[in-house]
Amino acid sequence: MPTAKENTSRSRELCCPSFSGAVYPIMSVNSGKQPAFGPLTLWAILACMLAFLTTAALGQQTSATTRLSIDLARHYFQSSQTEVAARADLNVAINQLKGFKAQLNSGSDLLAFLDQYDAVQKLFAKHDDYLYLRCSLNRKDSACDEEDKLDSGFNAKVAFFEPA
Repeated sequence: MPTAKENTSRSRELCCPSFSGAVYPIMSVNSGKQPAFGPLTLWAILACMLAFLTTAALGQQTSATTRLSIDLARHYFQSSQTEVAARADLNVAINQLKGFKAQLNSGSDLLAFLDQYDAVQKLFAKHDDYLYLRCSLNRKDSACDEEDKLDSGFNAKVAFFEPA
């Protein structure tokens, strides 16, 4: 009757004929004379793991202390007063959009409406993003409340476009 060790070795040969102890040292059937890994190899693995974990921890600490910033004046508006004044352009664009409300009788009307809707979406996104970023920089800034008001006002004004 074959032993368990012989059965394991035989089953590996049947399922994996290319099996070799040199390729898979952990899976190789050991004669009991030497372990698959020596103590020096285990220490090297532990040292590498410790170095990796230390590097990862330091990387997270550095990224947590590094503060991200954005030049709002360059990418959005020069100041909060400029943003408030530019909302008039958004309101004009929304009013132009409302002019299409009951007049979509042809394909060209629909195309003009969709072009205007895209322009309104871009203007709204610029204002909304600016207020969101200002709010994320300072939670006590009035931009947080203004963003909520802008969102709800915009959604109410373009609600006619949303399907029922």
